[in-house]
Amino acid sequence: MPGDKWGREEVRAHLERERMASILNDTKWIRLVEALNAVRQRISLHYRVKMLTEAEVWDAGESLFLPVPDAAYIEGAMGPVPARAIEWLEIDIITSRRREQPIADELTEHSGEVAQLLQSLHIPFSREGYSLRVTGHARP
Repeated sequence: MPGDKWGREEVRAHLERERMASILNDTKWIRLVEALNAVRQRISLHYRVKMLTEAEVWDAGESLFLPVPDAAYIEGAMGPVPARAIEWLEIDIITSRRREQPIADELTEHSGEVAQLLQSLHIPFSREGYSLRVTGHARP
Protein backbone atom coordinates (compact mmCIF):
# COMPACT_ATOMS: atom_id res chain seq x y z
CA MET A 1 0.00 0.00 0.00
CA PRO A 2 1.47 3.41 -0.87
CA GLY A 3 2.49 5.61 1.99
CA ASP A 4 3.16 2.78 4.49
CA LYS A 5 6.89 3.37 4.30
CA TRP A 6 6.63 7.10 4.91
CA GLY A 7 7.62 8.07 8.42
CA ARG A 8 8.33 11.70 9.26
CA GLU A 9 12.06 11.43 8.60
CA GLU A 10 11.56 9.64 5.26
CA VAL A 11 9.14 12.33 4.10
CA ARG A 12 11.49 15.09 5.24
CA ALA A 13 14.38 13.47 3.32
CA HIS A 14 12.24 13.06 0.19
CA LEU A 15 11.10 16.69 0.33
CA GLU A 16 14.70 17.91 0.68
CA ARG A 17 15.91 15.70 -2.15
CA GLU A 18 13.10 16.87 -4.48
CA ARG A 19 13.30 20.47 -3.19
CA MET A 20 9.60 20.42 -2.34
CA ALA A 21 7.90 22.71 0.16
CA SER A 22 5.36 21.49 2.70
CA ILE A 23 2.07 23.37 2.53
CA LEU A 24 -0.28 21.44 4.84
CA ASN A 25 0.53 19.93 8.20
CA ASP A 26 -1.26 16.98 9.81
CA THR A 27 -3.71 19.21 11.69
CA LYS A 28 -4.81 20.95 8.48
CA TRP A 29 -5.37 17.58 6.76
CA ILE A 30 -7.47 16.36 9.69
CA ARG A 31 -9.59 19.54 9.67
CA LEU A 32 -10.00 19.31 5.90
CA VAL A 33 -11.25 15.71 5.97
CA GLU A 34 -13.62 16.45 8.86
CA ALA A 35 -15.06 19.45 6.99
CA LEU A 36 -15.43 17.51 3.72
CA ASN A 37 -17.31 14.80 5.62
CA ALA A 38 -19.70 17.43 6.98
CA VAL A 39 -20.31 18.75 3.44
CA ARG A 40 -20.97 15.19 2.29
CA GLN A 41 -24.34 15.37 4.01
CA ARG A 42 -25.44 17.91 1.36
CA ILE A 43 -23.38 17.17 -1.75
CA SER A 44 -21.61 14.16 -3.20
CA LEU A 45 -17.98 14.83 -4.09
CA HIS A 46 -15.36 12.62 -5.72
CA TYR A 47 -11.67 12.67 -4.80
CA ARG A 48 -8.31 11.78 -6.32
CA VAL A 49 -5.02 11.54 -4.42
CA LYS A 50 -1.44 11.87 -5.66
CA MET A 51 1.14 10.40 -3.31
CA LEU A 52 4.65 11.86 -3.06
CA THR A 53 6.50 9.03 -4.79
CA GLU A 54 3.77 7.50 -6.94
CA ALA A 55 3.51 8.44 -10.61
CA GLU A 56 -0.11 7.41 -10.79
CA VAL A 57 -3.07 9.28 -9.34
CA TRP A 58 -5.22 7.22 -7.00
CA ASP A 59 -9.00 7.25 -7.13
CA ALA A 60 -10.12 7.90 -3.56
CA GLY A 61 -13.81 7.46 -4.36
CA GLU A 62 -16.64 9.48 -2.93
CA SER A 63 -15.68 9.52 0.71
CA LEU A 64 -12.62 10.29 2.76
CA PHE A 65 -12.44 9.60 6.44
CA LEU A 66 -10.06 9.39 9.35
CA PRO A 67 -9.77 5.71 10.35
CA VAL A 68 -8.36 6.74 13.73
CA PRO A 69 -9.72 10.03 15.17
CA ASP A 70 -7.07 12.74 15.48
CA ALA A 71 -4.49 10.61 13.67
CA ALA A 72 -3.19 11.95 10.40
CA TYR A 73 -4.14 8.93 8.30
CA ILE A 74 -6.70 9.45 5.57
CA GLU A 75 -8.71 6.62 4.12
CA GLY A 76 -10.79 6.36 0.97
CA ALA A 77 -11.09 3.84 -1.84
CA MET A 78 -7.27 3.86 -2.04
CA GLY A 79 -6.87 2.53 1.53
CA PRO A 80 -5.37 4.31 4.53
CA VAL A 81 -2.41 6.59 3.81
CA PRO A 82 -0.50 8.98 6.05
CA ALA A 83 -1.44 12.57 5.28
CA ARG A 84 2.23 13.56 5.31
CA ALA A 85 2.80 11.41 2.18
CA ILE A 86 0.05 13.09 0.10
CA GLU A 87 1.36 15.42 -2.59
CA TRP A 88 -2.11 16.68 -3.51
CA LEU A 89 -5.82 15.96 -3.26
CA GLU A 90 -8.26 16.86 -6.03
CA ILE A 91 -11.94 17.43 -5.35
CA ASP A 92 -14.31 17.19 -8.32
CA ILE A 93 -16.62 20.20 -8.30
CA ILE A 94 -19.06 18.91 -10.93
CA THR A 95 -21.42 16.14 -9.92
CA SER A 96 -23.94 14.33 -12.09
CA ARG A 97 -27.22 12.78 -11.15
CA ARG A 98 -28.65 10.06 -13.36
CA ARG A 99 -32.07 10.62 -14.80
CA GLU A 100 -34.24 8.29 -16.79
CA GLN A 101 -33.71 8.10 -20.53
CA PRO A 102 -34.04 10.06 -22.79
CA ILE A 103 -33.34 12.96 -20.41
CA ALA A 104 -29.65 13.79 -20.00
CA ASP A 105 -27.96 13.52 -16.59
CA GLU A 106 -28.29 16.58 -14.38
CA LEU A 107 -24.92 18.31 -13.78
CA THR A 108 -24.33 20.51 -10.74
CA GLU A 109 -21.30 22.65 -10.02
CA HIS A 110 -20.18 22.99 -6.40
CA SER A 111 -17.06 25.14 -6.83
CA GLY A 112 -18.43 28.05 -4.80
CA GLU A 113 -19.39 25.97 -1.77
CA VAL A 114 -16.20 23.89 -1.78
CA ALA A 115 -13.97 26.94 -2.36
CA GLN A 116 -15.67 28.77 0.49
CA LEU A 117 -15.10 25.75 2.75
CA LEU A 118 -11.39 25.63 1.87
CA GLN A 119 -11.02 29.38 2.40
CA SER A 120 -12.74 29.18 5.80
CA LEU A 121 -10.13 26.59 6.85
CA HIS A 122 -7.28 28.73 5.43
CA ILE A 123 -6.33 25.91 3.08
CA PRO A 124 -4.74 27.06 -0.18
CA PHE A 125 -6.08 25.50 -3.38
CA SER A 126 -6.02 25.94 -7.13
CA ARG A 127 -8.59 25.26 -9.81
CA GLU A 128 -7.55 22.46 -12.18
CA GLY A 129 -10.24 22.09 -14.85
CA TYR A 130 -13.33 20.70 -13.14
CA SER A 131 -11.54 20.12 -9.83
CA LEU A 132 -10.13 22.04 -6.92
CA ARG A 133 -6.63 20.90 -5.93
CA VAL A 134 -5.36 21.05 -2.37
CA THR A 135 -1.58 20.79 -2.37
CA GLY A 136 0.08 19.08 0.55
CA HIS A 137 3.62 19.50 -0.83
CA ALA A 138 4.58 21.82 -3.68
CA ARG A 139 7.17 21.10 -6.33
CA PRO A 140 9.54 23.91 -7.44
